[in-house]
Amino acid sequence: MQKRWAILVIVIVAVGLTAGGIFAYNAWGNDSNDKKAEKPEEIEEPKEAEDVTYEIEGDEIILSWGEKPTGGYAINIKEVKIENEVLMVSYSLRSPGEDEIVTQAITYPEDSAEIPGEFEEVQLKLLEHQKGPS
Repeated sequence: MQKRWAILVIVIVAVGLTAGGIFAYNAWGNDSNDKKAEKPEEIEEPKEAEDVTYEIEGDEIILSWGEKPTGGYAINIKEVKIENEVLMVSYSLRSPGEDEIVTQAITYPEDSAEIPGEFEEVQLKLLEHQKGPS
């Protein structure tokens, strides 16, 4: 009779330890279903020149980079010239670095420059896209 009780106690303890181990394993987020929680949040990579648009207002050209999720984005016109009736606008882009502290507000980076004369066509040229602090 004592042998049966001893076996029963051993079985109960074994089941308890196994169940406790499974509970602790899941409670600490080590379950394979929790891999999504461990994956770092994806950072939106800025798109290159296809996001840049322009607008002509009087004798100025305005380049806009569209809506951005935070501060730290910038567009800078580097050169504006006319060649063969083509307005050539060279510009650079800057995106915040991964660990850079930025404002948590939607921004709309843009820059403007004076147009030096008459033209028939506009051509935008991306010179560089810097990522991170300057």
